[in-house]
Amino acid sequence: RDHSDETGIGGERIERTPVSDESEVLPDRLYGRAGERAELSVADGLGGKPLPFYKYYYAGGVGSVRGYKAGSLGPIDDSGTEDRIGGKRRFVANAEFLFPMPGGGLDKSFRLGAFVDAGRVWGTTGTFNGDDGMRYSTGLSLAWTSPLGPLKFSIAQPLNKKSDDETQRLQFQMGTLF
Repeated sequence: RDHSDETGIGGERIERTPVSDESEVLPDRLYGRAGERAELSVADGLGGKPLPFYKYYYAGGVGSVRGYKAGSLGPIDDSGTEDRIGGKRRFVANAEFLFPMPGGGLDKSFRLGAFVDAGRVWGTTGTFNGDDGMRYSTGLSLAWTSPLGPLKFSIAQPLNKKSDDETQRLQFQMGTLF
């Protein structure tokens, strides 16, 4: 699924976001499901106006790069606070294989999974391969289609953590399985 949007109140943001979001069901004999997702997002102000700080992109956490704390990946404020300030560019890619719980027979309401995530955020001056670099993680997940909706627990291991990265190995998600 590819799309390009121009959004914003009073012309404050332009966003071009090509997105590939695919999921494939494997043959019945495997009872598994593989999914992959890739997203590249770019934002900038319209008409020479700067992009408001609250429109910047962040990565890390559920929905981007599991194993890293939510919003913890990307440029750091150089004024001494060491806060993550977000960026105008973001790339995130995920791949996951979900399979039935061992001993659960054909019950697909509980599934185990294995995943690999990658992502980064950068500003206007950096490049895709800049100093902040891509972050990678891998891990296991437990997905449950509960009466309240889909729930997922993930245990992740960052693969190339930098000294200033904040990690969060156990994460929880409601509302979507991939």
